[in-house]
Amino acid sequence: MAAGCFTSKHGRLCLQAQGDPSATWSASLQGDALSLKLLDPWLPEQLQLTGQLGLSAEVGIDANGQLGGEASATLAQAKSRMELGDTEQQLDISGTRLAAVLSAKGLDGQLHLPLTGIGIIEASARLPGMQPGTFSSTEQPIEGSLDAKLPDLALLSWFVPDLSAVQGRVDAGFQFSGTLAAPQVRGEATLADGAADIPALGLQVRDIEAQIKTPDLSHLRYHAKASSGDGLLQLEGETLLDASSGWPSKLRLWGENWVATDIPEARLWVSPDLTLNRDSTKTRLEGELTILMRSCGSESCRRRQLRAHPIWWWCRLASR
Repeated sequence: MAAGCFTSKHGRLCLQAQGDPSATWSASLQGDALSLKLLDPWLPEQLQLTGQLGLSAEVGIDANGQLGGEASATLAQAKSRMELGDTEQQLDISGTRLAAVLSAKGLDGQLHLPLTGIGIIEASARLPGMQPGTFSSTEQPIEGSLDAKLPDLALLSWFVPDLSAVQGRVDAGFQFSGTLAAPQVRGEATLADGAADIPALGLQVRDIEAQIKTPDLSHLRYHAKASSGDGLLQLEGETLLDASSGWPSKLRLWGENWVATDIPEARLWVSPDLTLNRDSTKTRLEGELTILMRSCGSESCRRRQLRAHPIWWWCRLASR
């Protein structure tokens, strides 16, 4: 048996091994109160992590020659700090846990990510029958899921400083299948009760709703809407999940008298009815866009129509 520990101001790490490397053997690794500062060399400059990491891992080969093991990592008193422009924002991620188990049945992994003040993200993945000696990403099946519940999007304004008074909630649930090289996704994500202000433009966007669905593993469908002033803007579309065909997509954007700017100097309304079609060789945008503006000078305000005519734009992409 061999064992050893390393202790420093950044925590304690112990390793133990026993058995015959040419036959059966086992090894374990235990980390206590490991400082997340150890990750600094691999993080972006604007991102910092503070807190402690608890680490536990066991791996070995049994009498049947089967490789197996399990590992887990847990964050305690953990916070992420990110510099956004001239401000620094902090997010509590304490309680985050990652676990994995390798056995004759394959590899299983789970992620539990609590975001204090925002919500929670849960994920699981399974690679049935996966063994390191015979691994092939093109043949390895995958099963998994991703679920997110974010009941309060107020903290989104941290990451988009131009927004304020952000509201809304997100619910998402996706299931994964296929192979590692060609994964397939089914599920949906929804945004409800959304709202946000854009002070620089004088906007108060309300009644924001959005939905993304993958109903049959081959199509991505989406719909969104938002109101501003007395106008309603809507977007709907569909994308074929086929990379070899250039992700063919069709989108439509339409609305009437949607306030796009509302500042003392001017107020701008847009009324689009536009359609975009895209494939691997070309992108085509067509439809109509009406823009109305009320400009205010020192004495009076004038309202005039800037643009109300058909739009036809076509671009052929260079084939490779």
